[in-house]
Amino acid sequence: SGTVTSVATGLGLTGGPITTSGTLSINTSVVPQLTGTNTFTGTNNFTGNTTAASLSATNLTTTGAISGGNIYGTALYLFGNSSNPFAFASGSGNGDNAFLGFAGVFTSKFSPGDFNTAVGFGALNNNGGGGGFNVSSNNTAIGSSALLANTTGALNTASGSNALRNNVTGSINTAVGFGAGPDSASTGLNNSTAIGAYAVVSQDNSLVLGSIANLNGCSTNGLPACQSAKVGIGTATPGATLDVEAPSGTPPPTVNFGSVSNPATLTVNGSVSNPATLTVNGNLTVTGTCTGCGGSGGGGGTITGVTAGTGLSGGGTSGNVTLNLNTAVVPELTAANTFTGTQTFTVPAGDGIVAQTAGSSNVGISGSNTSAVGLGPGVAGSTNSSLGSGVVGTNKSTSTLGGGYGVQGLSFNPAVPSVGGVNNSTAPGSAYGVFGQSFGPTGTGVYGTGIGSGVTGNAVSPAGSGVVGTNFSTSGNAYGLYGQSSSPTGTGVFGTGNNAGVYGTGTGSGVTGTTSSPTGTGVVGVNSAGGYAGYFQGNVAITSNATVTGTLAIGGDKPMSHSPRMTFSGTVANFTTSQFQPAGYFIPDEPIVITRFTAATGSADNNQCGTNSQMGFIAGGNPLPYFITTGAFVGYADSGPLNVLVAAGTPVQIVGLEANGLIVGCQSGGNMTATVQYAMQ
Repeated sequence: SGTVTSVATGLGLTGGPITTSGTLSINTSVVPQLTGTNTFTGTNNFTGNTTAASLSATNLTTTGAISGGNIYGTALYLFGNSSNPFAFASGSGNGDNAFLGFAGVFTSKFSPGDFNTAVGFGALNNNGGGGGFNVSSNNTAIGSSALLANTTGALNTASGSNALRNNVTGSINTAVGFGAGPDSASTGLNNSTAIGAYAVVSQDNSLVLGSIANLNGCSTNGLPACQSAKVGIGTATPGATLDVEAPSGTPPPTVNFGSVSNPATLTVNGSVSNPATLTVNGNLTVTGTCTGCGGSGGGGGTITGVTAGTGLSGGGTSGNVTLNLNTAVVPELTAANTFTGTQTFTVPAGDGIVAQTAGSSNVGISGSNTSAVGLGPGVAGSTNSSLGSGVVGTNKSTSTLGGGYGVQGLSFNPAVPSVGGVNNSTAPGSAYGVFGQSFGPTGTGVYGTGIGSGVTGNAVSPAGSGVVGTNFSTSGNAYGLYGQSSSPTGTGVFGTGNNAGVYGTGTGSGVTGTTSSPTGTGVVGVNSAGGYAGYFQGNVAITSNATVTGTLAIGGDKPMSHSPRMTFSGTVANFTTSQFQPAGYFIPDEPIVITRFTAATGSADNNQCGTNSQMGFIAGGNPLPYFITTGAFVGYADSGPLNVLVAAGTPVQIVGLEANGLIVGCQSGGNMTATVQYAMQ
């Protein structure tokens, strides 16, 4: 026999104590049974796999797999993670919020909202904090970090990783695609929609389709590169920003804007630098006004309008229209015509123009120039013959009375001659632009008076003269050439030529010029071929001021220029993330020419960049291709000689272009100074 006299029942057992005989059983309120329904009120950790037909728990943590027919609870923790639930339910109702895949980790415990669904790591992660109807409620977030920052926003739908991630308080928003939704500055939009990866919307009540280059993470330099999306309807390969098509053999596409009771406005905006295009491969029907279309509405015929082009008048867009000659543009054979442009007649043989009149006070050919500026003559004649004359005029009157002229010119322009003659002969000979000869003791070979120039002549012959005047009289105050001008800016005698503009010899003065005008010039010399406008052999005496607008060389010294080189500099101490960092800025009052661009750097790039930092200059609104690499080394960079014309009033900037920062660890150089060398014009 044994020595045990009593058996008591401890934790989990019933039936004791037994002192003689009896039955011990498990306490089913404490010990679970394999074939029964068990309720665990404490915290239980399952380290192995768990299989159950029905499992209910307030919080369930396991490091193994869970399988079974039904799993109930408010939170499910997996992989031993007891702080962030894999799935849980919340809300004022019985689990009317559903979170799965580590979503909603920081959702408010006290006001989480209702009827929210989130799937994916960080989805709807901060929802809640508000109160009232449709606050923090009825949101759907599918994808990691979808609706990540939403707090009090409601009725939002986000599908895709990071979709609507910037929304905080906005409601009734929809985003589909990676990163789609409002930008970081638009956290409270309402009724906005963004569809497509990187699609961004920035105002209420708006729908945006597709990405926009270089906005919301859509980088044209990214991997993969991202460009602005094209929207296609009826085509898988849209060729425009909006391309509406239909497959072959199907009904053609139609696009309607507005209605009769509520007409719509279709605006196609563009600019000179970036014009917009509206292409309709078919019919375009407008029942309202079409601004800039040449008319309004559409007709039933194949001709929608007849426009009068150059030289015509009339036309129209409806009914029977008529076109006529525009007599202000097209001359008539039987009418008096006035030509305002340059008329050229090329005749192989014979006279180019023959004009004749029988009127006692009329002229055969009359020419006038009414321009207030320039050097255009009223009548000009030219000849290529070494013995010919540009213009020949003959007066056959033998009367000693009267004031008839062989050639008479009249000009009211202070810079235009009365009569101009040009001889283009390049062969040796006595070719004259204008030749006049007189044998009378008081006559004049060529006599000209004018408010502008009395007589002007030029020649390109190596032995020719612009104007030649000869007087054979041996007595009296006769002049070989005499010119007089009463204009304060006129010239008594003016001559240009490839040999000598005006040539004179005499025992007194070869050429003498006087003027009484404060703005006039006694003698003017011009040489356009690089030679001397005036040449003096012997001493030169100047009794008043001398003005030099070109260069001046004295005694063989290097000529002094009126356009010295000047410089202007700018410095970038340390690059920021801006690609065009301002370093210097100025606006010239006068035109300049940029002749050289140099730069120096104090600290180089760190050899971890795809491209090196640069310095450059911009003249006007568009960058010029003058960038030189400076950050690759410590030292100097030089563009070499340049010839960049910059108009007066055009801004000139010196800018820095940072190194390619897409490579991790890239660091631009610093202390970069650039200098623009320029000359005034």
